[in-house]
Amino acid sequence: MKNIDCVVIPLKWVWKRYEPICRLSIYWLFIILIPGVSCNSSRNTFIDQEVFIPVKANSLYLRLAGNKNGPIVLLLHGGPGGCSGFDRYFYKDVLEEDYLLGYLDQRGCGKSPRESADSLITMEQFVADLDAVVDTLKQRFANRPIHLLGGSWGGTLGFLYLLDHQQKIQSFVSVSGKISGPYQNKVLLDHEKALANSELNVLGGHESARSDSLHYVLREINRIEKGNFNQFFEDMELIKFTFPEILGFDPYWCDTAAHNRIMKLGKDSVFYQLAHYDLESYDSVAEKGAYVNKIFRNTPAYNHLELNNLLASIHIPVAVIGGAEDYAVGPGQAKLIYDCLSGVPNDKKQLHVLPGAAHNVNVEVPELYYPIVQKFLDKHD
Repeated sequence: MKNIDCVVIPLKWVWKRYEPICRLSIYWLFIILIPGVSCNSSRNTFIDQEVFIPVKANSLYLRLAGNKNGPIVLLLHGGPGGCSGFDRYFYKDVLEEDYLLGYLDQRGCGKSPRESADSLITMEQFVADLDAVVDTLKQRFANRPIHLLGGSWGGTLGFLYLLDHQQKIQSFVSVSGKISGPYQNKVLLDHEKALANSELNVLGGHESARSDSLHYVLREINRIEKGNFNQFFEDMELIKFTFPEILGFDPYWCDTAAHNRIMKLGKDSVFYQLAHYDLESYDSVAEKGAYVNKIFRNTPAYNHLELNNLLASIHIPVAVIGGAEDYAVGPGQAKLIYDCLSGVPNDKKQLHVLPGAAHNVNVEVPELYYPIVQKFLDKHD
């Protein structure tokens, strides 16, 4: 059995006791980290620590796990409103031997405290929060290289961060991210219209409950397209979930078997234990995340996001990974991102559009995905 160098402090106790102090001083944060405390031999390179990092009017949960001497890979979860806890199930055996992974819960998400101020649930604040985390890690680990790995919304947040702070980051892996909200919406709506019209043509004008459902989809799409996409949470629920269910496809999944495996995993208590959750406590996490997501989806700046003309200012190494069947952000979104990275030298940027995958590429084609990530990080370490 491996010796494990770690800090054993109950999270609830830490937060209750240190919340006022953490808000005042980063110094006290590192009192919680106490590098000298270990379960076994300090010669072992593995650590697993859970901390809270102070940010504006709140704090963020961060789990540091992996090689304590390795470069840092900071994971940015999706959503907005997701959480980092379950990422460790997928990345632990792949990256933690060589890298120190930071599993971050963004503002109001996961194990981070609830955010009650809607005015702080913005893209600008999330960038500022991420900068506080990066600065804290650089102070704690003596300016060790930090890589960002962002999935879905995390793939977008990473680019937003690089536009202001790329000098602090070694490289970035954007997985199923987006830089254009209008492109994302248009591609999905066009796909749904095509599916509905194609099936109506097969039905040949015969009225039925099925044709009524298809006409309903087309009427609602017409209404949505005529709108301004400013207050978009309810309509996004329609186009991402309701319409696909009617039309028989899933924007997020291409491989049904892979989807079923994840659904089964989501009922496994061991899966939750690895993330330091239990089934009951996760209900509150899901509720918090839905609230954050609703705030973002009803924010015009998020819905109309266009970074296309801004990415040329980025010059650090970037890998762009997407699924060939990803209708959650659009199958062409990865290529769009790559083409906009004109400031990154060709030998420092990569594009990987993975066949047989939609939005969840790490689950649907792990044999393709993980080697790409490993080789890219190793190359730009």
